[in-house]
Amino acid sequence: MILIDDREPQTIRHILMKEGIAIKPIRLTVGDYILGEVGIERKSVSDLYRSIIDRRLFDQAKRLKEAYEKPVFLIEGDLDNLLYTITNPHAILGALTSIAIDYSIPLLYSRNEEDTARIIIYIWRKVYRSHKPAQPRYKPKLMTDKERIEFIVQSLPNIGPRLAKNILIHYRTLKALFTTTPSELKSVEGVGEKRAEEIYRLINLDYTKL
Repeated sequence: MILIDDREPQTIRHILMKEGIAIKPIRLTVGDYILGEVGIERKSVSDLYRSIIDRRLFDQAKRLKEAYEKPVFLIEGDLDNLLYTITNPHAILGALTSIAIDYSIPLLYSRNEEDTARIIIYIWRKVYRSHKPAQPRYKPKLMTDKERIEFIVQSLPNIGPRLAKNILIHYRTLKALFTTTPSELKSVEGVGEKRAEEIYRLINLDYTKL
C-alpha cells in the first residue's frame, strides 16, 4: 500500500490504482507519498520556487530526512523554463545542490503528473519486489490543533513557518487574522506592505466569482 497525502492530484492516484496498487489517502504532516521506508516530497517547479523564496524548503528537507530512512525530492515540471524566466536562477540551483549534498536527499525529476505517477510506480516495484506486506516504517501522526492553525497560515502567499508563528502570536486566533486590516497586518514583524496587501486581497476574494 502507498500512503498518499489527500491533497495530492487525482491524476496520480488514478494511474496508481489502474496499475493495481493499493493506495490510502491520508493527511500527511511530512512528505506526500510513503512507500515503506521511502518518503517522497513532490514539488511542482512553481512550488519549489515559492518554497525557496519563503524559506520553507530547507525546513521541509530537514523534516523529510528525520521522518524517513530513504527520503526523496521529486521535482515536477519544466525546470529549464523556470531557470530561464526568473531573475535569479542561481538561487534554484544552489538550493537543489544543498538538498542533494548537505541533506543527502536524492532529487528526481518528472515532466508532469503522469511522469510522476510512473516514477512512483518504479519506486513501488523496487520497494515491494519481495512481495512483502507494505508496512510503512514511519507512521504519520495526526495534526494537532496548533499544527493545523500553523498550516492554514502557511498556505497564505509567501508565508513560511517562522513568519506564520509571528502572525499567530500577534493575532492569536484565525478569526482575528481573517478580519484584519492591511495596515495592521503590515505592522506584524516580517510581513511588510506588499505581502500584507496580497494576503488581504486573497482572504477577501469571493470564491463564487473566481
